[in-house]
Amino acid sequence: MKGFSTLLDILYPPKCTLCHRVYGKLSPSEEIRKEQMGLCPFCDIEGYRIRFDETGNDHVRAAFRYEGAVRKAIGELKYHGRKSYAAYFARWMLEDQDLKEWVSTFDLLTAVPVSKERFQNRGYNQAEELARRIGDLTGIPYKEMVSRCRDTVAMKGLNKNERIANLQGAFGLAEGVEKKDPSDQKRVLLIDDICTTGSTLAQCRKVILDAFPSWIVESLAFSSENEDYA
Repeated sequence: MKGFSTLLDILYPPKCTLCHRVYGKLSPSEEIRKEQMGLCPFCDIEGYRIRFDETGNDHVRAAFRYEGAVRKAIGELKYHGRKSYAAYFARWMLEDQDLKEWVSTFDLLTAVPVSKERFQNRGYNQAEELARRIGDLTGIPYKEMVSRCRDTVAMKGLNKNERIANLQGAFGLAEGVEKKDPSDQKRVLLIDDICTTGSTLAQCRKVILDAFPSWIVESLAFSSENEDYA
């Protein structure tokens, strides 16, 4: 069996998930990282991890800084059709045991919706894919809670006030979600890929809380461009 595995490695040498380099000779610790994360030493994103902070910031947390290999990985997911990366992202996030324990306290996962145009172009919502893969690893159910009511202009280059104005009225409660507040209190974790000012997450959170004021809604992004969320 070992010989067969070696032959497969020769015919189909294992490659880094992100940069697609063929793995060379690895140290024992690098071999473990390859098995766990699918990344070569050049692309190991551990150096970009944000230490888990139990206090959070305005109900938003981020797992990594939006830099280097992290930025490249998100680009692959969003712009190059690498939908399968969402499963890797979920594993990368939950490798932080403190973060994993915090995520496990939630009853429901949901995601920031993308515009219809972006969904048609990509074929999926990267935030939803990430949330569903986190659900696969934790057993927490996923439910669509927020929908896009209108498209917005690209957020890149806008300051915080411009982002807030751009998002006004952009989100509403998803179709089929009952607006009545149930007697039981739920903890909902809202997932996105990148957090810059937190404006999008704040607007989506407001939509949920307006409908369910007794619920607790927190947000988690894979990465952050803003040190305030680091």
